[in-house]
This record gives sequence, C-alpha cells and structure tokens, in this order.
Amino acid sequence: DDILLYAFERPVFVIDTYTRRLLVRHGLARGDEPYEALRQGFERALPGDVQLFQQYHALIVVHAKQACRKKPLCASCSIAASCPKFP
Repeated sequence: DDILLYAFERPVFVIDTYTRRLLVRHGLARGDEPYEALRQGFERALPGDVQLFQQYHALIVVHAKQACRKKPLCASCSIAASCPKFP
C-alpha cells in the first residue's frame, strides 16, 4: 500500500506499525484487527484524496517516531491529553 499511495498516487491509506500503535494507544483499535478493516475504516472516514492520505500518514509516522515510540515519551506528546494510556 505504501507503493500504491506514494509511487502510483492511489488513494490507499497505509496501515503500518506506527498507525496501529497510535490507534491502540488512543483506544481507537484493539490491535488485533485485520489490516484491511483498519485501512477501510480510514478510507471511509476521510475524503479519498491522495495528498490528504499522504499527509496524514506522514504526520502519524513523525508523531510515532518523536513521541509515541515503543517506549513512549508521553511528557513531550502534543496529544497526550486525549490518550487513555497517558499516565
């Protein structure tokens, strides 16, 4: 799906480790959902715009690398207030 979205510019939302982690920590997913179910959820909720999908995915990746890491840096998280996992 990365290739479809970024190389072929198809409106396919990418569900990767970063996206799944963010969804689970914010209580929006359990973590065991099939890839397709999560992808379709994003695609139903957002306008089917390639640039929007690319931007959303890029922002999720940046956030996951900077704050919502495997060992999260919750104190520096800009969306910690909406996170049920926030201590």
